[in-house]
Amino acid sequence: LKIICKYKNSSFEILQNDIVFFQPNFYLYSMMIFFITDYLKGSKDLLELYCGCGGFTLPLASKFNKVFATENNRHAVKLLIESIELNGITNLETARLSDNETALALSNKRIFRRLKNIDLTSYNFSHILVDPPRAGLSIATINLSNQFKNMIYISCNPETFFRDFKIIKREIKAIGLFDQFSNTDHLEVIAILK
Repeated sequence: LKIICKYKNSSFEILQNDIVFFQPNFYLYSMMIFFITDYLKGSKDLLELYCGCGGFTLPLASKFNKVFATENNRHAVKLLIESIELNGITNLETARLSDNETALALSNKRIFRRLKNIDLTSYNFSHILVDPPRAGLSIATINLSNQFKNMIYISCNPETFFRDFKIIKREIKAIGLFDQFSNTDHLEVIAILK
């Protein structure tokens, strides 16, 4: 399945299948992208964890010099790699890594063969974007996030977001609630944290 997304004056294609999650409401999805981009001033490089098939990665790539996006699901990473090639995006690299593996790789505590063609030292990260599963962030990811000046936290579970937010101890620059599943208790939270 190919999803064509129009964003401001550009469009991009995201490859998707029934194995990986994608935002179900395209109108709200575009509003989520607009919400995030309004706060991307002075952006250098982005580290994205839990990137999935690139729903946020692809539209945000043009806002950064370079993007390194990680995801543990091999099907999602394969789709993202194909979408990167399909769209001709040259400033985006991805690898199949969990959040904890990403933290180990960035701290040089472990070398991964999956990163043999990626020079992590070439990045000058100004932002970290996390979009974790309902369980929220691991302690390793929270510790990793503390190394970044700017954080974008996308959560499908407000309870775990607020639990994590208390530990992260950052200032909320902006927060948005997006009701992707009307008539249910589920809300998407996007927090721009400093």
